[in-house]
Amino acid sequence: MNDFIAKLRKTSVCDKFFKKNDPEFSGLRKLFHKLFEITRKRLQKHELLGNEDELDLNMVEISNYVMYNLHSEFFYNAEQSLAEKKFQRKMEVLEKLPSSAFGVQIEDSMRHAWKMAIKEASRLQEQQTPLGKLQQLQKVMKIIEQSYSLYKNEQITADHLATIIPYILVKAKIDRMLSHHNYI
Repeated sequence: MNDFIAKLRKTSVCDKFFKKNDPEFSGLRKLFHKLFEITRKRLQKHELLGNEDELDLNMVEISNYVMYNLHSEFFYNAEQSLAEKKFQRKMEVLEKLPSSAFGVQIEDSMRHAWKMAIKEASRLQEQQTPLGKLQQLQKVMKIIEQSYSLYKNEQITADHLATIIPYILVKAKIDRMLSHHNYI
């Protein structure tokens, strides 16, 4: 498996690997699905991992093992794809813009909450599974939601989030943001 992951990382199209609508890679997704199904059937057949609940738990561990290895190859490898480099340059330009350019007004009473949300967003890089990354984004949104209800005494709307989330993600200076997006 490690050799397969290493070979996958060396392909010139690894950025497209996790895109859901890319027909070229549906075969690779099917391959991973088939790998897990075959593994599950063999473990069941040989009764290596006990009952159904234990088997499901171990399949999650196997899935996490594959995801952790993919994560290591994608995020700890010094090489970046051309698409990632282009995206990174765009993010660097956006980092220099003030909050008003995003349609975000930062009031003094909420300044600490904004800093907390940006700090939590920067921790997206620490999460190694797609679910962990989504949960980290959920924490960011929870901070924003709570600060809005506390400081502004109003509920946050989707329109608010549409301007706030991009601002926070840009200001968090997340390395390889495009890869994180594709990985999720």
